[in-house]
Amino acid sequence: MKLTRMCSLDSAAGLELFQSGQIPESEQEWGRFIPPQALEVLGKKEVERQSVLFEVFKSELDYVNDLQIIKDVRAISSLPPSWLSLLLGLYYAINKRPV
Repeated sequence: MKLTRMCSLDSAAGLELFQSGQIPESEQEWGRFIPPQALEVLGKKEVERQSVLFEVFKSELDYVNDLQIIKDVRAISSLPPSWLSLLLGLYYAINKRPV
């Protein structure tokens, strides 16, 4: 999805797109979510400050996603071998790959 100008982050649509991960990584910059008029009012130092804070926020989201993956893998690995074989078979059947 190529996005030219984002809607404001405080709009429901912009926030939903960001939180659902539908915005490409290259487009996830704080200034793209802010109306141009607001950027003009803020000074250069404040724009840089907000951009850095936004990067920290994105890093925290990535960290939470990584923790969820670790949790899911640990839950799957604690299943009995017969369940793992069943799940693997289902995965391959869904993806049309041989076991």
